Amino acid sequence: RCSASSGVKPGALDLFAQIKNYDKAIEYLNKATEISEEIDYYPALARIKVNLGNIYKAQGKFDLALSNLQESLEYFEKIKDVKLQGKTLNNLGSLYK
Repeated sequence: RCSASSGVKPGALDLFAQIKNYDKAIEYLNKATEISEEIDYYPALARIKVNLGNIYKAQGKFDLALSNLQESLEYFEKIKDVKLQGKTLNNLGSLYK
């Protein structure tokens, strides 16, 4: 999920996903990515990439889903978040069903 520091409210992203307005969700996530990259905020980048990966998976864009989830895993490894590394590995595995 995005944090307040990224300027994107998590509930808004959930809403866009629920109504399948993926383009709007991707737009906000890309803005959050830019902000988080500027300040090297890895926890937000990791979660943003998970959200992007899940949206691309829902759209059937598996190559984009794979690349975003792999990036997310790298960020979770940098911040040593083992729990979310496991969840991300699970998301990656689901791409191969």
